[in-house]
Amino acid sequence: MFESKLSTAKLVDPLTPAAENGDTALFTPNAVLGAAILGGPLGGAFLIALNYRRMSRPRSAVWAVVWGIIVLGIAMALGRFVPESWAFGASFLLAFAMKTVAQSLQGRLVSAHLERGGRSGSGWTALAVGLAGLVVSGIPLVATYLLAGANSNLF
Repeated sequence: MFESKLSTAKLVDPLTPAAENGDTALFTPNAVLGAAILGGPLGGAFLIALNYRRMSRPRSAVWAVVWGIIVLGIAMALGRFVPESWAFGASFLLAFAMKTVAQSLQGRLVSAHLERGGRSGSGWTALAVGLAGLVVSGIPLVATYLLAGANSNLF
C-alpha cells in the first residue's frame, strides 16, 4: 500500500561522477590548470562547473562559478598591491591553486570516472573555456579603464 520512495529511487555510487552513459567527458585537474593559466580563476572555475554540470550537480556548478568570480575580484583588488615584477609568478600561483582546488573537489571522482573507462574532456574545449574566462575577466578591467578615463591614476 505504501510504496517507499527509497525502494524506487535510483541509488548512485558516490564515486560515479557522470550520468549513466559512459559518453560523458570530465576534465582533469591538469585541464583546469590550463584553463586557469589562460583565463585566470574564472577559466578554471568554468571547467570545474562544467564537470559538476556533467555530474548532474547543477547547484555545485553554480557555486563553482560564484567562487570563481569572488576569487577573481579578490585577485584584481590585491593585484594593485603586487609589484609588477611579481605579477607573472602570482598569476601562475593562482592557476596552480585552481588546480589544487579541482584536485581536492573532483580529483577522486574524475580518476574513478577515467578508471571505469570514462572519457577525459577535450584539451580544445579546455582551451576555449580558458579563452572565455580571459574575455569575461577582461570586461571589468576594460570597463573600469573606460569609465575612469585613460588619464586616471587607477592604472
